[in-house]
Amino acid sequence: MKPSRTLAFVWLMLEGAQVAIGGVARYVRNLLDEQDAIRNHLAARGWKADFILGEPYYQSAAAGYDEQRWQAVREHLASRGGTAVRLVSDSDGLVGWGEDRFCNALSAAGAQLVLDTAERYEAVIAISGTSAFARVPGMVQRQAEGLAEKVLHVHTFGLATHDTARVPSPAEIAADADVAFWARHSERVTVGYISDYTAELYSKVYAIPPNALLPNRSAIPRHASRFAVLTEAEIDRRLTGLGLPDRGDLVFMWGRNSAPGLDKGYDLLVEAAREVPGVVPVIATRQPDPGLRELADRLDVPVALLADQPFSTISAIVQSPRTLAAAFLGEAEPGAVSPMEAMWVARESGAVAIVANTGNLPEVVGAGTAGIVAERTTAGVADALRRARSLTADARRRMRKSGAARVAEHFDFATNITELVDAAVDRWVGVA
Repeated sequence: MKPSRTLAFVWLMLEGAQVAIGGVARYVRNLLDEQDAIRNHLAARGWKADFILGEPYYQSAAAGYDEQRWQAVREHLASRGGTAVRLVSDSDGLVGWGEDRFCNALSAAGAQLVLDTAERYEAVIAISGTSAFARVPGMVQRQAEGLAEKVLHVHTFGLATHDTARVPSPAEIAADADVAFWARHSERVTVGYISDYTAELYSKVYAIPPNALLPNRSAIPRHASRFAVLTEAEIDRRLTGLGLPDRGDLVFMWGRNSAPGLDKGYDLLVEAAREVPGVVPVIATRQPDPGLRELADRLDVPVALLADQPFSTISAIVQSPRTLAAAFLGEAEPGAVSPMEAMWVARESGAVAIVANTGNLPEVVGAGTAGIVAERTTAGVADALRRARSLTADARRRMRKSGAARVAEHFDFATNITELVDAAVDRWVGVA
């Protein structure tokens, strides 16, 4: 049966097509990979769906800029009836005093893309990511009159709150307060939460009503080749030359985001390792971290510090029989994905997960059924290390299996993106 209704998803994201550095880029990559499945799913519901991606206009000198990636994304979307658009955003806004201008300029460009799209489609679902695009819903709903009735907004990837790595800027607070106002007063504006933790936080801080919260839960593409189970020989091959110590129980931490002021808790692991002799922290960061080396030397704790490692190396360390645990101890983790990756790749061998009692981390491990939850203190982390050590081989196997099962049930990207798509389409139909 041929779909009879036309629908466009307009995804307004800070990165993913021209630049790929943080978690939003991974989300966009996963989204593009799932596009055909989503289109087929919606076709079965009677909708012909196209994908339109809007992203700030990055200059070629920008960190991480990849022209080949940009062209590949454009071709990928165009071959399916969609498009990728670079939005002028006023680059002066990149300095602190210009953030308000940046949010307004980028939101205005995004709102124009949404309205241009609404001219051509029966329905538009505009999914805006981060505070930079938070003014899009208000601009569309205030000014667009009849066209606004075609649009459902889902704002996701964060509303500025007190519980973040840094104090939000006045521009972020103002932009997010605007979308929160519209979520409270318009059935056409919703907020996509990435974890139960963020859903509760948005309800408390911004008074977002429950019926305005749609699920956009953090997840991983479980069937991607990078998450394959490795043989012990392949693990050894990948770890050769890393300089890992020959003795001791390895406890692994890694982080992709190294923004200034972002506390991932690496120092907590080093300090806790001093209290648990025989534990060797292995920490992989984007850039070399002299401060960690100085701390380890001062405390006389053996560590292995790695920088800029590919996921192939990360996967091998997590799956190594020598790895006691993979630890995630960040101060601000609203929708952490890395522990999901660790729990999935370790489904046959290697690390159990240790997480801090912050953000979405406890819910990832089922409040302790699929991993160990630690107080975010040196003593709390040391206690978690001892608990991991005390597990029998059978108990470790059961915990890893429970972790993998939890990822499969709750944190699969294909499942979760379909949940968001269905919730958004149902909401559009309900308010049309």
